[in-house]
Amino acid sequence: MEKSFKDLRVEAGLTQQALAAALGVAVATVSRWEIGQGDPVATMFPNIAKKLKVTTEALREALRESQRQGAEQKLADLNRRQPAAAK
Repeated sequence: MEKSFKDLRVEAGLTQQALAAALGVAVATVSRWEIGQGDPVATMFPNIAKKLKVTTEALREALRESQRQGAEQKLADLNRRQPAAAK
């Protein structure tokens, strides 16, 4: 299984708050990256990778994995909301 953005953050020993403060972004921004609802701007990649102690390629892969997981979660949520007859 690929690592998600959250996995990288946790492995680096950082809270969302600590990473957000180190990057100069809102905690909500870090949260969105973790659930696959957006990506940091490309110019931030080197700094984020440094804070997470990974390569920029590993960061890109983790962001893709977070997006994949987020899409799967949305689909699962939609399927749970549909009435049984609609399935």
